[in-house]
Parts: sequence; structure tokens; C-alpha cells
Amino acid sequence: MSFKKEIDEILEARKSDYTLSKPIIVSIVLGVIAEFIIPILAPFFGILAFVFFYRRRIAIARMPCPRCKNPFGTKSNIVLGVGTSECETCKLSIYAKEL
Repeated sequence: MSFKKEIDEILEARKSDYTLSKPIIVSIVLGVIAEFIIPILAPFFGILAFVFFYRRRIAIARMPCPRCKNPFGTKSNIVLGVGTSECETCKLSIYAKEL
């Protein structure tokens, strides 16, 4: 895979960080339905939606850097965001044109 293509994949993944995926939508819909049928189950579906969201955020933050192959965003166990505009290890900019 080319350097430019890998950078573009990281950028596209970062853009999709806050979009709703099918598993998140299904969890929310099931939570709303459960609120009327079995209210005690509704929080479970909210937690499930958060788990789907957080797992995607971890995957985006740990996409490999095209240069050093370490996680581009973060290596941390607690991921609060997708990362900065440069690699944590080799300082490669996400907006770099060539390697």
C-alpha cells in the first residue's frame, strides 16, 4: 500500500469517528424499545452503544503510521481522542505529501 493511501485511510477514519454505525444505531433503537417494554434493560443498550463507539475510536487511534508502523494516534490504554496531527513516535505529519 502506498504512503499517500495509508495517510488518506487515517484521515477518512478520523472523519468517521463521530458518525453513527449500524451497531450503534441498533443499540440505541433497542434501548428506546426496551424503555417501554422492560425499562431495566434500557441502560444496558446505552452501555452497549458506548462500547461500540469506544472500540471504533481505539481502532482509529491505533492505525499504524506509514513510516514507523507504530500507532499513529496513541499507544495509551485509555483513548480519549483519535490523536493529534502528527505521529506520536516519529512526528510524521498527517498532512505530509511524501515520506
